[in-house]
Amino acid sequence: MMKRMLTRVLTIFFICFFIENVAHAKPSSVEVWQEANKNNFNVHLKWEFQQGDRLFRTLNGDEWIEISIPKRENGFAVAKDTNNGNGFRPASIVYFEVRDANYQRELTKTKHNVRNAAVQETLKRVNVFIGTGGSTAENAHGNYVSNTNTCKSCHITHKAVGPKLNAASSVRALCATCHTAGLGGSRYAADWGGVVSRNGSLTASLAGPITTGTEKSGRFGTAAKANGPHGGKATSAHSYMDAHKAPGDSISGNRQMSCTSCHQGHINNNNYRLLKDINPNVVVEAYAVNVNGLEEKARYKSGMSSFCSQCHGDFHKGSSTGNVANNGIYVHPTDVNLLYKQGNKVERLTTMLPLENPFNLNNNNPNNSKSPQYENSTLTCITCHYGHGTAKVGTQKSNYGNGNSTMLKRTDNLGMCQECHQK
Repeated sequence: MMKRMLTRVLTIFFICFFIENVAHAKPSSVEVWQEANKNNFNVHLKWEFQQGDRLFRTLNGDEWIEISIPKRENGFAVAKDTNNGNGFRPASIVYFEVRDANYQRELTKTKHNVRNAAVQETLKRVNVFIGTGGSTAENAHGNYVSNTNTCKSCHITHKAVGPKLNAASSVRALCATCHTAGLGGSRYAADWGGVVSRNGSLTASLAGPITTGTEKSGRFGTAAKANGPHGGKATSAHSYMDAHKAPGDSISGNRQMSCTSCHQGHINNNNYRLLKDINPNVVVEAYAVNVNGLEEKARYKSGMSSFCSQCHGDFHKGSSTGNVANNGIYVHPTDVNLLYKQGNKVERLTTMLPLENPFNLNNNNPNNSKSPQYENSTLTCITCHYGHGTAKVGTQKSNYGNGNSTMLKRTDNLGMCQECHQK
């Protein structure tokens, strides 16, 4: 008798456990389409609904608005976001997340509600570039529908010239087919460091230009013109081809570099820039804030310095200026907030350079930190350096054997020092 009862209890337990975990699995895909709303667009979303699913939307990564799920069709949730009847502007970017029942529980386990891999497993992100991809909102990197024809942008099934059925012989060449100025395949012209706005103009990108004009043939397109979005070609640029020794790298040899050293080809749940996840404890979370379709600003949330430290580990030394890198070289701290404390000295720094979690969005300027909430704003590698390249001038000597360079700096000479310290 007792044995039968125990068997029944265990059976019920395992059934409930199975149902619980199935019910809380995030959706594998979300179908998205757009419809015209006068000169703007509404967004529709559809996915296989599971108990506890909730839908949220943001324009900046901070202010998440829950979108009601008014109906279900044959087990699928169907939602429509009209942005309070106004629709979304062409060329703007809208982010949606379907969060399952475990999302909030996992998020509260993390420090300062910063997402980690466990949190990422409880949500499905959809990045919608309004007005692109036709009615389906597809792009080459994601939001694919069941009868998609977008895969052919990068892949050839039976006569490919590159590995992974790529339509180009190298990763660089494949990326360049869309991300070269003037080709029209993408709004992001990586070579010039430009973003095409809804009025057709080329505004400065968040990563800077990547071509210097001295590259070998076959790389990205020609270097930017003097009237380009960053004012000219790159004076220094990040390596994206061949083998190179990274300044501050912990390994002794070179690293083979390509676009996919930093980026992945398909959308992940963390950021619109396709930056790769680093490890289970660090999630690179970032957003492009572009509500009017004219200019993008970065909203960095977490993980940028740790991301850079994969190759430049000597420069990621923590929170005090007394830390020492390899070879006895002192380095500027990273991942520190703008409330600077040293002994009894307290200095409240301000800057217009990019920060993680800047407090004041200031009317679509998420990098403005001139507010009383200094503790919420964190200095990272990308505060002072572009990710792709810089057109700024003024070289400094590198102590890592790389000669003189402008080192991807965001300002001419050492103007970024004055940006914070204002001596």
